[in-house]
Amino acid sequence: MRLITGLTTDDISDANLNSIIALARKKVMNDVSSEVTDERVKAIDAYRENTVDGDNTTFFVRKSWDWFLFDRDGDGDLDESDIKVYSYDTDTDGRTELTVSSVGERGSYELSTAPTTSNTEVITNSYRYSFVNVDDPTLVQACAFLAAAYAFTRLRADEADSVSFGALKAMFKGKTFDYFFKRYAEIVQGIKKLPRKVRG
Repeated sequence: MRLITGLTTDDISDANLNSIIALARKKVMNDVSSEVTDERVKAIDAYRENTVDGDNTTFFVRKSWDWFLFDRDGDGDLDESDIKVYSYDTDTDGRTELTVSSVGERGSYELSTAPTTSNTEVITNSYRYSFVNVDDPTLVQACAFLAAAYAFTRLRADEADSVSFGALKAMFKGKTFDYFFKRYAEIVQGIKKLPRKVRG
């Protein structure tokens, strides 16, 4: 981010910059993905049967193969914390969170213990999905431009005007937030216009 802004540690500290980048990353992850909450787990096709029989531990979300499972907690990674799975017990009418042991970006996940049919009425999962995977380099660019926009909100107008941008100084002067946020918005719109993930 310092590369595209020209900001130095004299302008903004590493600690503040890291906080801004973390905030920007969470917004990027939310802006390029959609949330699914309490989706009921059902059979999808002959391969993705989502069988509850006491033996099966592999399940698929309904949007598997068409979109990417995505970062739900905004830490920049896709892992077990990014999907919540619950079983509903017919004996107690209670809800129990199931432990997810692994997650696949194509929409599958593994449970540490196979749910049984004896007392499980329904299983639900909550997750986010996106047109790009969580490691797509476009997301790094988006995060950099958004973090740059956020960084300039911490600088007073007179301080922003004094930052050296070399040949680009005149363009950025007084319009730093608008410039970087516009670039961020363009990247996000480009991502949203991408076709759905191709099966295969």
